[in-house]
Amino acid sequence: MKSYPSDTWCTYPFTALVLHNGGSYGPCCSANEAVAMGTDDKEVVLEMYNPNQKTEFKPYAMSANQAFNSKFMKDIRQQMMDGKKPTACQRCWLDESNSIKSKREGTNEFYLDSRGSGVHDGGFDYEVDEMIKKPLLRSLDLKFDNKCNLHCLMCSSGSSDMWVPLDKKIHNYLALQNVNVNEEKDLDLYIDDSHRQQWVPEEFPESLFEEIKSLVPQLQEIQCTGGEPFINVRFIELLKYIIDTGHANHISLEITTNGTKFITEVMELLTHFRHIRFLISIDGTKGTYDYIRAPYRYDLLLKRLKTLDEYFVSGKIRGWAEISAVAMSYNMFDYQNLSTIIEDMEYEHFEVEGNVNFFMHNMDNPLHIKWLPDELISEAIDYYKSLPSAQDLHMKLVISQFEGYVKNNPVDKETKLYNQRRMKNYTVLMDKMLNRDYHDYLDSRICKFLDTIDTDVK
Repeated sequence: MKSYPSDTWCTYPFTALVLHNGGSYGPCCSANEAVAMGTDDKEVVLEMYNPNQKTEFKPYAMSANQAFNSKFMKDIRQQMMDGKKPTACQRCWLDESNSIKSKREGTNEFYLDSRGSGVHDGGFDYEVDEMIKKPLLRSLDLKFDNKCNLHCLMCSSGSSDMWVPLDKKIHNYLALQNVNVNEEKDLDLYIDDSHRQQWVPEEFPESLFEEIKSLVPQLQEIQCTGGEPFINVRFIELLKYIIDTGHANHISLEITTNGTKFITEVMELLTHFRHIRFLISIDGTKGTYDYIRAPYRYDLLLKRLKTLDEYFVSGKIRGWAEISAVAMSYNMFDYQNLSTIIEDMEYEHFEVEGNVNFFMHNMDNPLHIKWLPDELISEAIDYYKSLPSAQDLHMKLVISQFEGYVKNNPVDKETKLYNQRRMKNYTVLMDKMLNRDYHDYLDSRICKFLDTIDTDVK
């Protein structure tokens, strides 16, 4: 374990930049603040997940280098050097206060502590002192657009354009039910804030894409999210450019993907790169997966994972894969299955045990686990504690996350009952939109609970 300048120090602000598909920039994808150029041509700080954010800014008015060297980023670096906790990094501070390994801690470990560890060697080749002395863009986290082939139930048009026509369909249906779709308080009973208006990203500027290509010689890592990166034209173009210019051997990739596009054309491109870390979004198994990640199917996903494993086994791709899962009411009893996917399929080089990234849904969403009855949450926690795998890293994380959220996010009875009504409305509404029935997909304990709630959906 390396020694760091302070207890709050993080590698990211000194080496990395996130380009959000709304045209703002931040130190990492988990940061709740970002920087952009305001309409008055002055630097502004944005609250990323505040639905009431009113600050006006010019999308992509900053270059990547300008954002990296902005006052916003410099302030974060200085605060960390002083042992302070920047407000942009609240998610990490919350995790650490709950004794959960934060992204900050994982980042320091991955990029610096694990260096030279063979298959996991995707870290940087320079030391902390050098990062501090001369912060330099070595890692870019790119989100080119919202193009995707799925409309997962916890997602929205900000990350999947598949939601744009679906949101229109939902609004039209609710209007026919005499729901005032122009009134937030009326819509709130059925959908969360992210579905109240359709979101279309700003077009990614050609000048910024050219700047990214110019940075390639100094980069050691590129991260990409979406949408789905493997159907993104810009991302594929960038991979081909890096290969053609001979820089793939010094660049690692971290790709957040839904796993549906592990096909030969894509996989062959990836064989050229130094190291690849796949973060595969899988929020459940079997029926739970099919229900959440429509319109894809779990059996097809397993075939795609097998293709990835074959590339690991052959040595053509160097790196590993992790599962990224969003906790919500629908998958409350399915988390023990995530760590056994690879075992069940007899994959040889797909490393998952202890590598399941676990995220809680935001509290505004009607699917948050906190809206489940307390006794059902306790039943799930007790169930996980009783499993032989309870002491595995993955299950310990699941248990601690659930317990931490129950402890730190108390909910009064009235609020819980209101949001249970929202959950049932959203469930029935989506079933109508997708012509299905939750009883055919979800765990019987979740179904039994949903059956006890009346719905406003006709």
